[in-house]
Amino acid sequence: MINKSHFIGEHIDDIGKYYEFIKELGKGSYGQVFRCQNKITGNVYACKKMSKKKIKNKEQFKTEINLLRATDHPNIIKLYDIYEDNKYMYLIMEECNGGEFFDSLAKRAKEKKMYTEKECARIFKQILEAVNYLHAHGVCHRDLKPENILFSNVADDSCLKLIDFGLSKVMDGDNTLKGTVGTTFYMAPEVITGNYNEKCDIWACGIILYIMLCGKPPFYSQDEEELKKKICSMKYDFNHPEFKKVSQDAIELIKKILVPPEKRLSASEILSTPWLKENAPHATGENLKENWENIERYSKLNLVQKSIINFTAFHLTSRETKEFVEMFKSLDENSDGVLSIDEIKKGVEQCKFGNKGDNIVKIFEEMDVDKNGLVNYTEFISALMDYEKIKENQLLECFNSYDADDSGKISFKEFCEMIKPQSEEEKKELKELYDKFDTDGDGEISLKEFKEGFKKKT
Repeated sequence: MINKSHFIGEHIDDIGKYYEFIKELGKGSYGQVFRCQNKITGNVYACKKMSKKKIKNKEQFKTEINLLRATDHPNIIKLYDIYEDNKYMYLIMEECNGGEFFDSLAKRAKEKKMYTEKECARIFKQILEAVNYLHAHGVCHRDLKPENILFSNVADDSCLKLIDFGLSKVMDGDNTLKGTVGTTFYMAPEVITGNYNEKCDIWACGIILYIMLCGKPPFYSQDEEELKKKICSMKYDFNHPEFKKVSQDAIELIKKILVPPEKRLSASEILSTPWLKENAPHATGENLKENWENIERYSKLNLVQKSIINFTAFHLTSRETKEFVEMFKSLDENSDGVLSIDEIKKGVEQCKFGNKGDNIVKIFEEMDVDKNGLVNYTEFISALMDYEKIKENQLLECFNSYDADDSGKISFKEFCEMIKPQSEEEKKELKELYDKFDTDGDGEISLKEFKEGFKKKT
């Protein structure tokens, strides 16, 4: 079974052997963030360096790592590798060089040049899609704020990425959460009183939307206790002059968010509102036509070849996946961050493929490499991308990930650690594939054999 989380390595080793630190990007109480470069492949990432002594809550840190390993969504930051030495933990993550959403908001407010309503809708939709994905998978973020949202690059239409899962919580059976956590400006009234659920994230989104539209928060005081009282009163207005240019639809949406939790819209309900649908439409499924040939070829590959493609797809940048993200979201009707067979069937029908869609069930099963009955973001990109254009350095990076002991060869045990066969029968089939890659029969796969095995026609 191929699962994206298997691609994230954990190494107790000197990170300096593998990565060169280029420059410091920022620092905080947790440690520092650096731009770093993989010495072998040349790929550039962000590295979060944390002192192990300063990680006070080990369980909370473990939860954050596990959530980053498990999440697979275009608007959630990617974790690629974890390194550890005697003093520090290092998280190798995708670099988002567009800066914090907070800085963009502050700059626009200062210059009195706020986002247009259409821009607000485009940004807000991405935030809500990430939140909806988390909620659909039983996760409450609990610290949504502009500082925890990054632009992936400097382009005007840059993709946004949700970060910092340090306060996130996997919800239990009754979905009740306790503990006054988060940042007060974005804190829901029920969090202040101490009994809440995932809808506290929706409140925070409402505060962000209000600020985006007018440049000021709906509740403000420099005194912490006074601020909490104002939030709990839920009394706010739209008297700022900026709101004179804002549509009634946007104002009505805020009114349905900044309310008691039992009346508050859910993330999926907000995503279905006309204001978001009309102002921030997704691309149509028409683009799927151009990539259908890739999907059909992908469905005929063996498990190891698919694993290599999934690894490569997982490491693509937001710029490289922009077109795929638009297609994925256009098919994802309920915006839960995964595709059901019905959603893919509907997309195929809209494209008017004729006979090409007849084998959709079989193709869906081949796309669903983790066998959970759904096609996630990385699986979708893997099926659509032109895998014949995978570069040598991408294959090298994948090989090094398989080669856990850095011996320069991949053993069958290492093979199984990446692909995780679920039964003896699957293990037997995987061994047969392994032997086909191991052309010299020495019981290990070299880099040359790995590359040749990947490029072989199935």
